[in-house]
Parts: sequence; C-alpha cells; structure tokens
Amino acid sequence: VRFGFQTTIERLKEFGEPVLRQKNGAAIVTDNGNYIADLKFASGDAAQTARDLKQITGVVETGFFIGMATR
Repeated sequence: VRFGFQTTIERLKEFGEPVLRQKNGAAIVTDNGNYIADLKFASGDAAQTARDLKQITGVVETGFFIGMATR
C-alpha cells in the first residue's frame, strides 16, 4: 500500500533488492491506488518466500502463482 511504503521497501530488503516500479520517473500506481515493488532475489523455496512476503505489513499481493500454474 502507498501509506508507509518506505518502511515496506526497507523490510523487503531482507529478501533481496526491491525497486519501486516507475514510468517516466514517476511511481506506477495500480487501479487500487497502490505502488508496485519489483524484487530481485536469490532462488529458493518460492512457496515459502510468497508466504513470508505476504506477512509484511504493506504487501498486498505477490507475483507468485503457487498452485495456479504448472510452469
């Protein structure tokens, strides 16, 4: 969520290198009014990483599709 996103970005650093997604130098805002953070991280247990990320206050959803895709 946008409120307190700086703190969320800091917490994401525990998992890798977060970057606020931007276009033309401005943060992209979703239809629900939230920011998107792209996170470059080392490989590992994707399901556990998704669960851990969702436990962070400010994270609405992840780009993991655990149990929804076969590839």
